[in-house]
Amino acid sequence: MGGGKEAEVSVVNSLGAHVGDRVVLKMDTAPLLKGTFLVYMFPILLLVVGAALGEWIARASGLESPWPSAMIGFGSLAAGLILVRSIGRRLSERAEYRPRISRVVGRAAREFLPDELPGRHTDGDARSHQTDEKT
Repeated sequence: MGGGKEAEVSVVNSLGAHVGDRVVLKMDTAPLLKGTFLVYMFPILLLVVGAALGEWIARASGLESPWPSAMIGFGSLAAGLILVRSIGRRLSERAEYRPRISRVVGRAAREFLPDELPGRHTDGDARSHQTDEKT
């Protein structure tokens, strides 16, 4: 199982697990790889493309300075990070990009509120269990 560390994650809960339960999470490989590429590779790719574009612009203008390359490269990186955040928010709303609970390993101890005690009904009436015994 895990390394003993706890984490809070928003998941698809089709098994009815409750807060505090120990669960096993599952996620398909394709969305995980797409998300990993988006978070790690996309901004770096934009940095490299921006730096190359800046270098091309500097040489076409006759400049020997690295500043256009650096400025456009870091500007592209910043734009990539903003795009990743925006796209990530939209993707996180889609079920295939969220982990799902595949099984419940252990149930957490439950603390009942007074209206949730066994033998009490949800409408707030304290109805006792009656028997047919006559005394």
